[in-house]
Amino acid sequence: MIGCKYYNCTKLTSLVIGEKVKEIGEWAFKATKLKEIHIKALAPPTIEHDTFSDYAYSSATLYVPKGSKKVYQNANVWKEFHNIIEE
Repeated sequence: MIGCKYYNCTKLTSLVIGEKVKEIGEWAFKATKLKEIHIKALAPPTIEHDTFSDYAYSSATLYVPKGSKKVYQNANVWKEFHNIIEE
């Protein structure tokens, strides 16, 4: 689980989340200016709405593994990302 270590880390603009991460805690990346998030997990980790900032949901690009875009688009909270791209 990733806790709230990066809350208010405004210089954090890019993030890679490993394939074994199953849960990301509330507020973990809330007050950041993330522009891109690369996630390696085929199954979306459990997150809360407050895990990421509203800025991230509307402006960041979420890169997901090939073949998993629909899963993320339909997953609770992950579906709030406006830009989801397979890589």
